[in-house]
Amino acid sequence: MSLTYTFSLKKLKKENTDQLNNVVTQIYWTKTATDENGNSATIPGGTPFNISSADPDNFTSYENLNDEIILSWIPNSNDDEIFRTIIKEQLNPEINSSNFPWNVGVATT
Repeated sequence: MSLTYTFSLKKLKKENTDQLNNVVTQIYWTKTATDENGNSATIPGGTPFNISSADPDNFTSYENLNDEIILSWIPNSNDDEIFRTIIKEQLNPEINSSNFPWNVGVATT
């Protein structure tokens, strides 16, 4: 199963330092994997940044940031197996005993 990934930026936190304003200190995102049949799974994530590591000489002002720049800060990870499992579970969900067709109208405990 081949997976294609898409990231989406959801929100961020920012703080000021003595030298810099609006330093991004946390990003919240979702990562969606889609297989060749169009089945997909999405997981949320977050990436924190240490404000003390902000470099005034290599700083992009908040006004000049965009999704592409910010999402490039997310570390690469190989989540293929996690997403394959989630997609498989979505396609083949476990059936709760209360949903058995022969239990229609029968009270379960």
